[in-house]
Amino acid sequence: MTKSYNESFLDLSLIVPCHNEEANIRPLYEAVSRAIPSRLSWEIIFIDDGSRDGTLPALQRLRNTDTRVKYLSLLTNYGHQHALMTGLRACRGRYGLMLDADLQHPPECIPEFLEEQQRSGADIIDGRRRGTQQRWLKACLSNWFSRVFRCVSGIAVEPGVSDFRLCTRRAVDLLCSIQEPHPFLRGMIPHLQLRRSFVDYDLGMRHAGTPSYTFRKSLHLAWIGLLRFSDLPYRVGLLVSGLFMLVATLQGVNYLYRRFFTNNFIPGNTDIVLLLCLGFSVTTCLLVLLLRQSTLVLDRLREQPTVIVAEQALNDGPEVDAPVVSIPHTFSHF
Repeated sequence: MTKSYNESFLDLSLIVPCHNEEANIRPLYEAVSRAIPSRLSWEIIFIDDGSRDGTLPALQRLRNTDTRVKYLSLLTNYGHQHALMTGLRACRGRYGLMLDADLQHPPECIPEFLEEQQRSGADIIDGRRRGTQQRWLKACLSNWFSRVFRCVSGIAVEPGVSDFRLCTRRAVDLLCSIQEPHPFLRGMIPHLQLRRSFVDYDLGMRHAGTPSYTFRKSLHLAWIGLLRFSDLPYRVGLLVSGLFMLVATLQGVNYLYRRFFTNNFIPGNTDIVLLLCLGFSVTTCLLVLLLRQSTLVLDRLREQPTVIVAEQALNDGPEVDAPVVSIPHTFSHF
């Protein structure tokens, strides 16, 4: 028998990005159903981020049993942050809670998030891992990135905080209003200067499958965050240029001293060649940084969709809509 919810405005929306998570869909749904208080109306929006396994059929089967289950199937794999932003634009709850599909973000903590929001009145409730519950290398790199990001951007990224968080409707609307073709939520949220609070949790074990969020993807996301929310390229350029000027000045002083005050001056092109090589290396470095910044500007100017939705089921009825919907970076809502 199909369950149906017809409220125009729900209490809670859960946003779950998933990439090749076929075996985790049903267990996550069951855990969420047990965890959410019965007095609340809710929906769970799965964003199928270009999965190549049976994730989409699993979502369709689950949708046929409970219309609180919604899904958006993206045309290809756009990445975790794009999937989260797509779900935020589609949700209609008073609160939006983001969590991963692999059950490492424990659904049992959902009531704690809601209680902390009621207690603190904060717009953002971040989940914060207790202790070091990651592999040693990953934990070290994460802490290192948090420190570097804070130094170069002035935005504090709390260690142990990922994308397991609760947002009020106000925070969701503000996030969706940001015109950002390369979203980085851990930088966008502190940039809003909204009131934040934290819920500590124990990182769970992955229920099934293998992680699709590779080290390469994490590195790319960190690079985008550093470029988007800091003046790192300009600082690097100024530092390298300053070092070049210092070396050139010292070389010039050394040349003049040896030329006019000593008998050790040896004519030749060694100094000139050294300076030319150093100058070319500095110029190349600055051009690479300038090129990267230019590509980010061009991405913002291009009139192209940020993501393309190949299939969606967002209504409360049993039928399934399947239009092709493009979401441009003007962030129009469904």
